[in-house]
Amino acid sequence: MKLRFDLTDKMMCEIDGDTQRDLFEQIASMSEVFGSTYCSKCKSSNIRYIVRTNKEDDKFYEILCLDCFAKLSFGCNKKGGSLFPHRYDTENKKPLANGGWLKYNKETGQNE
Repeated sequence: MKLRFDLTDKMMCEIDGDTQRDLFEQIASMSEVFGSTYCSKCKSSNIRYIVRTNKEDDKFYEILCLDCFAKLSFGCNKKGGSLFPHRYDTENKKPLANGGWLKYNKETGQNE
């Protein structure tokens, strides 16, 4: 069965699945990755999806705010290759501020 739905006011999605559970899982995944409509740091809707590649051809998936230059970074699951937003600090075991939208601070040398 096929399902078309508006993910955001700017993005429509069409998915295909055998069961309602298949469709539900795909909607959940799509919403988590593509559902952000604004930067949680400055509240601007001027955002862009970007993919960066380093010298070793590793890819980095991010949403960039074009107003304050904060980024929401994504990780990639080893099994299946799906993406997920980095919203939790696993080292300090607590949620990241601003829903994971971080901006590099030159003075402290930290992403904040």
